[in-house]
Amino acid sequence: MLKTIAAILISLPLYGLSPAQAAPLHPQALFKRCFAHVTGTVPSYEMTTRLQTRLAGISGEDAQRSNVINLCLEILNNTSIASNGSFTAPVSSTFFTSAEQSDLFVKTYLNFERLYASWFAKSLYVTRDDYRLTSYVLDREGPALYWNAATFIAGQKASSVVTTAQFYRPIRGAPNLTSSTSLAYFKTLYSSSRAQTDIGGIFVVSPTTTTYPGLDPNAIVRHVGPTVGLEAMASTSFQSLARRDPLSTYFSISSDGSSLTSYTNNSGNLVTGYLTGTAGGGVLGSAPYVMMNLSTYIGAQDGGLKVARDWSTSVMGDMLCKTTPALRYADGAGAVQSNFVNGVSPPFRGAASCMQCHANLDPLATSIRNLQISGITEISDNRKGGGGDQGLAGTAFTDFLAKWPTNQPAETGLVDKDTNFHLRPPSGKLYYRSFDGALVSVPIANGVADTGVAIAGTRDFYACMVSRYYKYFTGHEVNLMDPAISGLTLTSTQANEKNYVVTTSDNFKAGTQNIKALWSTMFNSAWYQDATFQGAQ
Repeated sequence: MLKTIAAILISLPLYGLSPAQAAPLHPQALFKRCFAHVTGTVPSYEMTTRLQTRLAGISGEDAQRSNVINLCLEILNNTSIASNGSFTAPVSSTFFTSAEQSDLFVKTYLNFERLYASWFAKSLYVTRDDYRLTSYVLDREGPALYWNAATFIAGQKASSVVTTAQFYRPIRGAPNLTSSTSLAYFKTLYSSSRAQTDIGGIFVVSPTTTTYPGLDPNAIVRHVGPTVGLEAMASTSFQSLARRDPLSTYFSISSDGSSLTSYTNNSGNLVTGYLTGTAGGGVLGSAPYVMMNLSTYIGAQDGGLKVARDWSTSVMGDMLCKTTPALRYADGAGAVQSNFVNGVSPPFRGAASCMQCHANLDPLATSIRNLQISGITEISDNRKGGGGDQGLAGTAFTDFLAKWPTNQPAETGLVDKDTNFHLRPPSGKLYYRSFDGALVSVPIANGVADTGVAIAGTRDFYACMVSRYYKYFTGHEVNLMDPAISGLTLTSTQANEKNYVVTTSDNFKAGTQNIKALWSTMFNSAWYQDATFQGAQ
């Protein structure tokens, strides 16, 4: 839909036009443009008729254009999320009816959700086919909701996308999953007297009750009806025992998930599991985003060959508009492992060209070394405790995000392979070349929450955001790679567009970081109101 809207709105090619050919849009055409950008739809016949009457009473096209922009901003500014998560009630309007406002609020919210979803490279869960109920818990639109929250919840800043500790999910009206046979099936799997998790030796066993420990299916299963709001909720987490030897110990978890009792012994690592939640860093550590971008097959990370490069690659692209390599050859040469041992060290650490990518991706990946995807399985065997090979009999139904504890000391430099790497402090580094060629090097002390803070402190995070809005409006993509890496020589038009994006984003970063205010600034600019978007060039 976003591509269709862009195709409609951009009626003339931008490149090749001189400023002398530029001309402001007629006010009615400008209204259709900004209305479509805000709501993802076109104005009704009744609205366009009313607008014609309204404009007849306003002298001068400049004043008329200002008026129609204010109408579009009225829709945007009045679309907001109340403290209870629902859309706010329509406010008094001199143009839109209450019924129109209620309808436009939902359309605007969903249009932004679609826009933000397009900013993420991946939208499918990295899961196995037999864990088919994961989508009953987590929305595919989950990552986009962090941007929606930053846009529509009063007082939120853009930086909250990567810094909040909240988890977001849609509030949906009837029909919803809580009254469907799907939930009944889900509850049946939960009510087994035994449940376990797999992958990397992580296992959970419930007490002999009819309820899965500490998890209420009514609370965690997502609804599938029409969207009526956005829920900010604390993470739904539980704890489980992680062991290398499968099923050697069974554990009982209290009904509220607050305590854990061993049937046999207390050895092993206590893991926190998230079904609906975030491990920190806003979207970066949220269950949906990690489960879309962290391979289920790497298991526990070892600091060498096995680190979360899929996730760090996505973070660089989704949050900073960077592709690999994001470092120069000289940067890669400087990162070659000094004590490299052929056949022992990861082979890429001995080559500068390889380290152009790995020196950027790997230190970022190690900041989530303590995260792993696991899955919950119903166990058909009802026996308690003890050892013995009882297998993994039963029905697999959902993946979840597992967070290992930190109970080992920090490593002392690069490691080739460390079986305890995932249990050490999740430190790392944000290391890349910015859009102006500056080397960004920010240490990450303690996990994905610190990663979010590091990203929120960069210029690239905001330039990436503004460039995507600019592309949505004009159809033009602004290249934000280091010119020395991309090898691109920008035309004067491209250079001016990049300068506009950078200047606007720097001002935004230093200001209130209010996304609606940013849209107001862009809508009121001469280039936006121009027929062919001339002016920013």
